Amino acid sequence: MSGKSSYGQGQSALLVWISLVIYLLILSGCEDEPGQREYPRIRTLEVTNITGDGATFVAEVTHEGTVPITEHGFAWSIFLPDVRSAERINLGSFSGKGRYEAEIRTALDEGIAYEVCAFVKAGDYTVYGDEVQFMSLGSGAPEVLDFQPYEAAWGDTVTITGMRFSYVNSTNRISVDDLTFLPFYSSDTLLKFVLSPEVIRTENSLSVSIFGNVATATHKLLLIIPELYGFTPSEVHWGDTVTFTGHHLNYLGRLSSDGMVLSESVISKVATREEESVSFLVPGHLSTTPATVSVVYGPFIYSFPQSITLLPPVIDSIAPGEATWGSEVTLYGKFNSQQERSRVMFGDMEAQIISHSRELLIVKVPANLAEYVTTVKYTSEPFTCEYDGSFSLKRPEISEIEPLEGYVGQIITIRGKYFRKNITTVEIGGKEVLVRSANDTVITCYVPGDIYGECEVTVSLNGYTVSAGEAFNATNHVITEVTPLIVAYGETVTVRGANFRPGTLLYLGQYEITPAVLTEGVIQFAMPPWLPYQPWSLSVKYSYWNSDQVDWAESSCTYPDQFQLKDFNITGVTPVTGEAGDIVTITGTDFGSPDVTFGSVGAELIESTSSLIRVKVPPLSSGEHTINVTIGGRTHACPAKYTHSGPWHRLADLPFLFDYGCSFDFGEEAYALTGGESGAYVKEIYRFDNSSKEFTRIPGTFYSEILNPISCTLAGKGYMIGQKGTSIGIGFEVFNPDNMTVSRLADYPGTFFVNPCIIADDSVIYAGCGKAASSNFYQWYKDFWKYSPATNKWTRLADCPYNVSFSNHVYIDGRLIFLANLYVMGGVRYLLEYKPLTNTWDETELSEDELGYWLLWDFKNGAKVSVINEDKWYIGFGDWYQNNENYGTTNPDINNRFYIFDPADDTWETITNVVAPPRTFALHFSIGGKIYIGGHQIYQWYDFWEYDPQLDQ
Repeated sequence: MSGKSSYGQGQSALLVWISLVIYLLILSGCEDEPGQREYPRIRTLEVTNITGDGATFVAEVTHEGTVPITEHGFAWSIFLPDVRSAERINLGSFSGKGRYEAEIRTALDEGIAYEVCAFVKAGDYTVYGDEVQFMSLGSGAPEVLDFQPYEAAWGDTVTITGMRFSYVNSTNRISVDDLTFLPFYSSDTLLKFVLSPEVIRTENSLSVSIFGNVATATHKLLLIIPELYGFTPSEVHWGDTVTFTGHHLNYLGRLSSDGMVLSESVISKVATREEESVSFLVPGHLSTTPATVSVVYGPFIYSFPQSITLLPPVIDSIAPGEATWGSEVTLYGKFNSQQERSRVMFGDMEAQIISHSRELLIVKVPANLAEYVTTVKYTSEPFTCEYDGSFSLKRPEISEIEPLEGYVGQIITIRGKYFRKNITTVEIGGKEVLVRSANDTVITCYVPGDIYGECEVTVSLNGYTVSAGEAFNATNHVITEVTPLIVAYGETVTVRGANFRPGTLLYLGQYEITPAVLTEGVIQFAMPPWLPYQPWSLSVKYSYWNSDQVDWAESSCTYPDQFQLKDFNITGVTPVTGEAGDIVTITGTDFGSPDVTFGSVGAELIESTSSLIRVKVPPLSSGEHTINVTIGGRTHACPAKYTHSGPWHRLADLPFLFDYGCSFDFGEEAYALTGGESGAYVKEIYRFDNSSKEFTRIPGTFYSEILNPISCTLAGKGYMIGQKGTSIGIGFEVFNPDNMTVSRLADYPGTFFVNPCIIADDSVIYAGCGKAASSNFYQWYKDFWKYSPATNKWTRLADCPYNVSFSNHVYIDGRLIFLANLYVMGGVRYLLEYKPLTNTWDETELSEDELGYWLLWDFKNGAKVSVINEDKWYIGFGDWYQNNENYGTTNPDINNRFYIFDPADDTWETITNVVAPPRTFALHFSIGGKIYIGGHQIYQWYDFWEYDPQLDQ
């Protein structure tokens, strides 16, 4: 048997034979079957008459079989034709054996290779012949006989009758005007398709095409336009159903664009539809009222004169009406179905929505609700509705306090109901306490300070206060007595009371006092000797460090009466004359911690008791001084004056401000040149009278180009050098005391912007070295020059080997001596000597062992006092910056250290007990074996001092 079973042409021959064997075994097992059944066999022959109009298929039944043939025909396809899915032609029943054929005039595409297969149906089986291939040249068009109905609405089924249709839906192309549809049912004589909303013309041509061959129906297909009449209701809540009536509505909603449109932008999709009605739900995102209404159905838009009015939401009831924070409360009523557009407010606090529907909302009572009775509002734009009733928070209740006794810093626990963290206030004895923790049922807090005995405990939340049934006993300390209240320094004071504890602190005013005795009922302390004279209150404090809150808890009790300090009394002082360094003893009563001054100069305290004070006499100006004793801010003078003997004596203040000036020391005559009242360059000159120790102004003023002059003397004239203030360069001028004139000389040719040294021997003047300096900059220079008064010319000499500041030089005993340093802040120091005959420098390295630390340190300083007295060089005071300008910062090294150099053996001596205060740029000179120092160009002092070396032996 040549063929294949209905399981499909693609099964292999082996599977076919296995199936037949199984089937024959089953048949042989049936006792009612009289004999074995045989199926027909068929053979597909070559295709003939292949033309552009079609082809002829030929087959032959080669074996009739015992099962009747109920259908026979052909199936064709590009691959594996099958009667269930391929193109086919049915020719009806067949009997016997022999050939049959069919003329195919449709469903053949031009230029396509097809496979054709003959088939017969016998009983439940379809028997196929072999596949035969052929190349198609095309086929003819189908024939449309009629269609029904002639008038159709969207969604209606249209049935087309005709001939030579394809059994394959995708091959049949149905056109309604310019729109193409595929049938959902196809046979060679019948097609069915559904009219979709894409068809919008009222009259349309209908045609069927197969592979480009078109057959057009005689009649026109008429579109039945859907109708909408109106809707109900017109007043709605969100989620209500709006129903429209009309005709031919059963297809509405099949397109994504179909829907009810409110206010031109809010769209609702179809909820239900029938032939003559359609319904929509009012969407939750509708927020305009009244809203215009229209319906989109396919390509049509239906608008209505009537509008829809959105009704406001309603809260019908709330359950429960009383609850605590965080509880769930249910609202019943009519709400928006969209939760994101819903808000529930308890007063001015928003509640969290847990569950949501049109008729029910479950919300949480806000955790930060601060009112016990609140309104409840529901908001969904554009409406806000308020519940007619109100909601109440449950009030706090106190059930237990543990313990019922305690003192500051101890923790107590309050139990109850309806508490709330962060908004709970607890008071004990009317004083608010620090809450450590709180939840709905338990509060822990600290006992506060400054409460005593039985105290009421209250808990307050949101303006409601509940009191505990039992009182709390506060055991904080109390003061009952203090004796005595009029006290001398060092006297013992006794404080009596109750509940004093270890760690209790004692205060007199703001000062903490360390007690000598501390028990539960008694505190004793000695009155501090440094306490100022004033009334003092006494407080006892107990502090507790609260590590949870990182804070101190404190209880403080202050005694109502105040202390009075007994005034001290001075009865005597001895000795009443002496020198610096002597010891003076002051006697009296009720002394505390004393400060002792001789005039305004402080003395070093050696010993102090309640009845005796011993001090060391400080360096003082010669003469009488009042000894003042200050204790506790109160000062008493000793009954006898102290007369001081020493080399320093303060004279009357200078009658001028020594500023932008210099001094000229002519041996037994001295002059001071200083900036005048009309400017720094208009100088005034004063002569010193050694007999009266006073200055006399020389009439007139003297103009100088030098801002900060540095001076020396030679042959009865004074020479000045320094930076020009009005032009670039170093000016050089001469003062002639014979005719009281100041004259310009040849400018210094050395480095600009420097504060140079100037020194004279017996015939010429030397200048150079020094440094340019300001408050934040300095630079050293080493060029060295000499000036000849005879020729008014400068000559450059050998450079100085090290750094030298002005004033650190002297001409003494026929020698030109300089103090020098290698580095500013440290390093080796040198004693230099310039040799004019050889134009060379001799240098001697100096050490701290020879000179001491401070003398070496001061080698860097300039603007010093530098005078010759009795064949010795006196040098000291000065500073580091060495310029008469506003430093901008405090000069760290203005000093009053003073030294003596003896050229006979190059030795140094430090002058101790220098009375004149530290200064720089001082007026200085020596007359009659005494040295005079005064003024201070930086801080503008007027004080004037005499130093007599003969009294400092």
